[in-house]
Amino acid sequence: MPQDGVQTPEAGPARRVLILTAPVGDGHLAAAHALAEDFDRTHADVEVTLVDVLPFLGPVLRFLLLDAYRLQLRRSPWIFGLLFAGFLRIKPLRLLGRAGLVTLGARPLARLIRHAQADVVISTYPAATSVLGYLRRRGRVAGTACATITDLGGICFWAHPGIDLHLVMHESLVADVEREAGSGSACLTKPLVGRSFVEPVDRALLRAELGILDGRRLVVVSGGGWGVGDLTGATRTALALGRTSVISIAGRNETLEGELRAAFAGDRRVRVLGFTTRMSELLAAADVLVHTTGGVTCLEALARGCPIISYGAHAGHVPTVSRAMHSLGVATHAQTLAELEGGLESALAGSASTRPIDYSSAPSPADAVLGARRRTGTRPNPRRRRTLIALAAATVVGALFASSDVAHALFADDLDRAPALAGKTGPAAVRGAAVGRTGRRVVGLGGRASNGRPITAAETGGLDGSAKHARRRLRPRR
Repeated sequence: MPQDGVQTPEAGPARRVLILTAPVGDGHLAAAHALAEDFDRTHADVEVTLVDVLPFLGPVLRFLLLDAYRLQLRRSPWIFGLLFAGFLRIKPLRLLGRAGLVTLGARPLARLIRHAQADVVISTYPAATSVLGYLRRRGRVAGTACATITDLGGICFWAHPGIDLHLVMHESLVADVEREAGSGSACLTKPLVGRSFVEPVDRALLRAELGILDGRRLVVVSGGGWGVGDLTGATRTALALGRTSVISIAGRNETLEGELRAAFAGDRRVRVLGFTTRMSELLAAADVLVHTTGGVTCLEALARGCPIISYGAHAGHVPTVSRAMHSLGVATHAQTLAELEGGLESALAGSASTRPIDYSSAPSPADAVLGARRRTGTRPNPRRRRTLIALAAATVVGALFASSDVAHALFADDLDRAPALAGKTGPAAVRGAAVGRTGRRVVGLGGRASNGRPITAAETGGLDGSAKHARRRLRPRR
């Protein structure tokens, strides 16, 4: 039976799907690639385009959404915690934030969508979802607008009344989304993970290859793509249980990776990794995952049947997501090392209580997107819109300095980027910000096609690798 807001996709001519994502962490990218992979596998006639939206939203939003966010997580997580708590609990503040996104991002995103000429636009990144929903409500998106929600908590940041259909990963979230976005605006789909996470593997062989023999237990400790949280404390706690090996994954945080290697140098029970593409194998071999950021990695662990303990991030959205996962019975929420130790003992003893999610009647993400119907809804109050935009404009004035060359130079060391020189000109490389439509083949982020061949200007619809040029080409000709 089709769910509310979803109809069974009918056979017909090829359709164009535009997927909006962003490299803010790796979860949003992983969801986008999993969705593209699902289309490639089940709907070969659909043309899929993946786009990193940040270069199209301008330097101010790029700084606030990527650089400042990363800086807060690494240096001052309490600041992010205060901001998140304010936006979570104060709806007018959340609306103000969305108005700021719209003020700065609506026009360039509208140009991008017009240029793509897509039948369906789907966002895997909440900030892009907010702008997409705004455009859809005002009739500036010709096709249907969809969004994925890969977190199990903090739904108010992911759902938008202008989105036709939200794809959720737990049945209880359908009602939560509908309270935010209206009736028929959400449906449960199969988990948005790569195909490798649901394919059968030889677990015993994997464990043998990793050296997990003689009844030893394997704990995987992950800090997400950016490598945040108390990985050192989690690793020490797991080792203290005895007969345990630990694989600690620092992601792209080279500083943290170095600290972990120094802390556990010479300890053969510990293996430290940076960013890895072998998460499917590691989760299949692991007895338990200790994760600090929630999101897609937890969905991947659920797909692999690996118990999850959320620990190590003390501010921001992660505690909210962790508590939600705990309440749904899909993970253990540990706030202290003592609670982590107890959770590990239960998981390793096989006594951790988890409630599996029933996906048997859920459509695939690709089927849900293609079957989404355009919803009719009321237009927002124009007076409230003007007020919010005026307040957002005041916020933008302060943000302009934050994105200037002077501020960039001040924070360049913390952002692991070279300072920008005042007065320096020239095109900035998009680095695969726009990726092309190539029929069955899905071209991924990073400036290369799925077969490793560099993307040409023709494949990217005339976007030649210059962010400035890309925005110019997306403007309609007069």
